[in-house]
Amino acid sequence: ARRLIGTLAHPLNRPRLAVDGRRVIGGYTIIQPRVSPSLPSATATRFSRIFADSIGVDPYLQVVSDLYQDLVGEGSYYGKGIYDVATFHRVLGGRFPQSMLLSHDLLEGAYVRVGMATDVELFDVFPSSYVAHTPRRHRWIRGDWQIAAWCGGSVPSANGRREPNPLGAIARWKLVDNLRRSLVSVTSVGLLLTG
Repeated sequence: ARRLIGTLAHPLNRPRLAVDGRRVIGGYTIIQPRVSPSLPSATATRFSRIFADSIGVDPYLQVVSDLYQDLVGEGSYYGKGIYDVATFHRVLGGRFPQSMLLSHDLLEGAYVRVGMATDVELFDVFPSSYVAHTPRRHRWIRGDWQIAAWCGGSVPSANGRREPNPLGAIARWKLVDNLRRSLVSVTSVGLLLTG
């Protein structure tokens, strides 16, 4: 926890707002660690051993990097990390339509900028069965498609109107790439049946 706090508090990482205050253009509001399945949950069942992709806790066995952080200096937010509360609420307070976004982490990260601290690792529980994994995956995919509206030139606002999309090309690409990823399983099954 201290390492995340220190990383967020570093002067080079302090968030800098755009002139209109609608998004963060420098520094980071969120610092996200690497998230891995916990070893007990990754080895608990045959399903988790196959799909958790856990190879142990030795950091030298799995060198980690984040493509977006390395290429454009900004990671993607997946819901776990430490954040600057004041900046987060200033930029995102009253921004989105109420009760309409099931999965909003990636979208929030696009507005407030996310830095990756891959040398810090959090452990999450991996589902033990297909029956437990499927609803979780379904919820994530539904959420990805709910934020598809932020890929275009205008976006829904909290008051029900549309406004110009303040997100840049990289942020929009991350949203499109997430949609692409959500179609991989369906496309694979379609190709298998076609073949």
